[in-house]
This record gives sequence, structure tokens and C-alpha cells, in this order.
Amino acid sequence: MSAHMQVLSIGLHPSQVNFDAHPGFDQQKLTALLDRDMLDLRLNGVAVTECFLFLDGSAQEKIQSFLSVQEFDVIMIGAGIRCDPNMLSLFEQVINLIHVCAAKSLICFNSKPNDTYEAIQRVSPSRLRNR
Repeated sequence: MSAHMQVLSIGLHPSQVNFDAHPGFDQQKLTALLDRDMLDLRLNGVAVTECFLFLDGSAQEKIQSFLSVQEFDVIMIGAGIRCDPNMLSLFEQVINLIHVCAAKSLICFNSKPNDTYEAIQRVSPSRLRNR
């Protein structure tokens, strides 16, 4: 493993989010929060790769393409996939792909678009301290 923790952030592209299921957000606000979150991760020494999904049937292939070329210490699944009941099938697909393709990776869930570092700390505090 390199000096940096390797994290894959899987989430819906902001243009695909059902904002009715996420009150208080819109595409512009979500994009700004996600950009800031990714910057904060990088400033904290986390090597993060973003995997934005579209609702066009390409999610499985896209996730597999990321998981086939690199191992990740932690995989974070965003709330746009987890918290919208209409995304249950996609959420199951993501979990099962991680289970099959990246069984050694830890999984975490952020509680809002800008607390991914805290989510990583919950599942892997020693890896963050030892980087």
C-alpha cells in the first residue's frame, strides 16, 4: 500500500440525484459540497478517486472498471444511492459488486456530502493515523 490511504467514493452524479428525497440540496449546492469534501480528503492525505454514476444502466460496468484496476482501502457509498428508496436496487448492486470485486475493502457511508473523512475515520482510524 502506498503512503496514502486509497479511497473510492461512489455516488450519483449530481445531475442524477432526486432532490425531492434530499431536501435542502440542489445540484449546484451538492456539487460545491462534494468538491470541497474531495479537496478536504486530499489535504488530509487521502488519495480519493471519484466514481460518479448515471442512471443509464452503466453503473455495474463503471464500478467494475474502477475495481479492476486498483485496490482500495475504503469504499464510500454516497447518500444519493443509499437514502432514496427508489435507488434500493442500485444500492444492492453496488454492495454486491464491492463484495465480489473488492472483498478486502472496508465500506463506509457519509451522513452528508461533506463528512467523508469522518466516515473513513469510523471504519479505519488506525490506517489514517499510520499513513
